[in-house]
Amino acid sequence: MLELRTYTYKEMSALFGTRDNQGIKRRLDRYGIEYTVTGSGGSAKFNIEAISDPFKVFCIIDLNFAPQTDFEKLLYFFYYLFNDDEFLGLPRETMEVRLKADNHTLTRQTIQTYLDRLSAANLINQQTMEYRYYFARGNTQRETDKKEYSEAWKQYWQHKEEGFSAGEAMAVMCANYGGVARKQPIIEINGIYNDTINQINEMVCACIEVDVGNNEQSTCPDLHT
Repeated sequence: MLELRTYTYKEMSALFGTRDNQGIKRRLDRYGIEYTVTGSGGSAKFNIEAISDPFKVFCIIDLNFAPQTDFEKLLYFFYYLFNDDEFLGLPRETMEVRLKADNHTLTRQTIQTYLDRLSAANLINQQTMEYRYYFARGNTQRETDKKEYSEAWKQYWQHKEEGFSAGEAMAVMCANYGGVARKQPIIEINGIYNDTINQINEMVCACIEVDVGNNEQSTCPDLHT
């Protein structure tokens, strides 16, 4: 995490993946970071004085999110993910519906991209052996249990053996159960990285509190850049 301290050229080069001072300066300027530089070339030192949006900078540098990411949407997604225990276990479709209902439009594809970034950083595990079972049809989902889920698939394969096409057997499942039987691993927070997750959540919650309390004038980093 970028901190308010003095960095060597070597440290900054490693953080931003660039080999010249001009490249480092462009990144710092682009991310709204105030700094001063002493020295030149490989002897340069960068004193980081202020970071206008620490959440955005952390996500780019430490979690490898693209600079073009909509960080306001990411902020609220993290808020639900790290603070609502139920949200962790929701199917991606339901996450999308919940967010949209709260005026945060995120597609399930974008949600999956966000989760994959967290997985790559080892902050979450998406491949647990605990599952959430549900029936999905369009934008609606109905929760179920393993027993009903298994029965629905048992009937599906029975219909296939009787000569039904895949589409016909699936249509019968939808008619009988209200949707297609699906299961999804419940996301697990990686406790080894609790300190990092808590650090992220502190930034997130601080911004949410300010954004909710005062959307027009905020001392929190600008969420709309």
